[in-house]
Amino acid sequence: MGLITQWNIAEQRIKRAEQVRGNEIVAAAIFELRYAGRKIIDSIEIVLNFDIANDTEKRSRVANYLADATEDCVKSKHDAIDAMLNFVTSWFDELEKKVGPKRLHETFPDYLEVLGLISGIQEQIAESRSDRNKLRDAIYNRIDGDDYERILKLFVIMKSSSERVALIARKERQKENTDRNWKLTMLLVALSGWATLLINQYRNNSFPFTVEQEAPYNSGQRSINPSKSGPL
Repeated sequence: MGLITQWNIAEQRIKRAEQVRGNEIVAAAIFELRYAGRKIIDSIEIVLNFDIANDTEKRSRVANYLADATEDCVKSKHDAIDAMLNFVTSWFDELEKKVGPKRLHETFPDYLEVLGLISGIQEQIAESRSDRNKLRDAIYNRIDGDDYERILKLFVIMKSSSERVALIARKERQKENTDRNWKLTMLLVALSGWATLLINQYRNNSFPFTVEQEAPYNSGQRSINPSKSGPL
């Protein structure tokens, strides 16, 4: 693909990434387009000031500038996809922490499958790093296809309903905490009753004789008072 085509695709992907990220600027991708723009300006300057049809060296410099600018546009496309995918992945992770994977899967049946698609895309991106010249752009072009559309579609759906899903999850957690606290209270009451029963049994076994049982034995003893004793 030529320079103009690569530039247009890069702009399209940057705009889309910014929409997904809430109009947050995709700085890395924009920087690459800026570098491309600088090289395009340098090539235009040569064309305007020199006769490149008859100057081989100047014509070669223009061709190199345009080739570099095209490569910068390609890098911009890749950075836009990376930024969008990283944002979506982080957003999924944060929502999963708030809601829980079980609730997300129940609410969005495609969620686990989409996670698998993300994992597959990340593997493709890692593969593209092994050959920047031949494979990388072809791999990123494959990424920007049906699977990528499914990821973004689910992201849009989940984002539009995330607050409600999070509210439902909070209510469920509150109910679970209330039920757990109630069960714990009942358990403590039961343990307290058992402890009281065991203490009472221990006391009864330690002191088998009551005052009433000892009273007849004491009443049968005679008191001897030396001061009142009679003659021997």
